Amino acid sequence: MNSRIVLAALLTLAVTPVAQAQNWSGLYGGVHIGHDQGDLDWTETTPSFYTLGPFGASFSSSTSGVTGGLQAGYLNQTQGNLVFGVEGSYSILGNGDMLVSPYFSATDTYMGSVDDLATLTGKVGYAWGKWLPYIEAGVANGEVTINHACPLCFPATSFTSSERQTGYVVGVGIDYMAGEKASIGLNYRHADLGEADHSGMDIGGFPESFDVKAKTHVVSLRLNLFF
Repeated sequence: MNSRIVLAALLTLAVTPVAQAQNWSGLYGGVHIGHDQGDLDWTETTPSFYTLGPFGASFSSSTSGVTGGLQAGYLNQTQGNLVFGVEGSYSILGNGDMLVSPYFSATDTYMGSVDDLATLTGKVGYAWGKWLPYIEAGVANGEVTINHACPLCFPATSFTSSERQTGYVVGVGIDYMAGEKASIGLNYRHADLGEADHSGMDIGGFPESFDVKAKTHVVSLRLNLFF
């Protein structure tokens, strides 16, 4: 074979990109479904007639369940295949497990949950063929609900409190452009919702108060349509 032809073929291969990057610029919106785990740290700040726990006593609970929701955002791709964007999302979280009281395991129960999660994140990624791996970070807000109950007490009592807590979220994900205007992807997020005071009167008329720190971990499959 003519050496000039071989050299020309090698030069052609050298300057030809392995995969032409997909253009990810534009508005998008979609849905997601997955699994979430909530981690709550409780500190009792007002021991009640029912709990009789020591002041400042702390304990933890973990919950898990199915999550689903919506997301929408905008991406802008540079000539160097860097992709920058912003995204807002809202998820309904399905966690909420019961914890036996660390004080009176025979009668008392505690339940805590992160009921929903709203986020606003900035995203940075790199377009590689039809793939877009990215990282993200931003602000998160979620409703945290707690319940302490003693159905076998006399009189029976229950205390419930819900507070919206705000913190930060960080995440990582990868999307694949499966069609001309549709992508599928996998995303992981860690949200720290900070600490809030949950206080009030139980149905027995006694004060109860807890400081609650809440975190959640969400893994989801995502479908987006580009406009």
